[in-house]
Amino acid sequence: MPNPLGKSSVPAAITEWSDKQLWRFRIRFQDYLGSMKDVDLDFESDLLEDGFPSEVEDCLSVERKIRKHTARLRKRADQLPAEAAQ
Repeated sequence: MPNPLGKSSVPAAITEWSDKQLWRFRIRFQDYLGSMKDVDLDFESDLLEDGFPSEVEDCLSVERKIRKHTARLRKRADQLPAEAAQ
């Protein structure tokens, strides 16, 4: 998949398993980005900054950004006071 987050990456007719998986990923990805803005206004990452859709991201680039984003979230969670994490 050359551009999984691009506007025209999902075909008009979603019939193949891979098309369905891509469609599901895009919906969950967009929902996640929106919820992150509500949950933690101060959190920053390239993933959030670039947003959705993104016309220049290939699969490997998206995966790297997700991994970096996740690592930053884990680090941020580790810095929370114990009572805030419950």
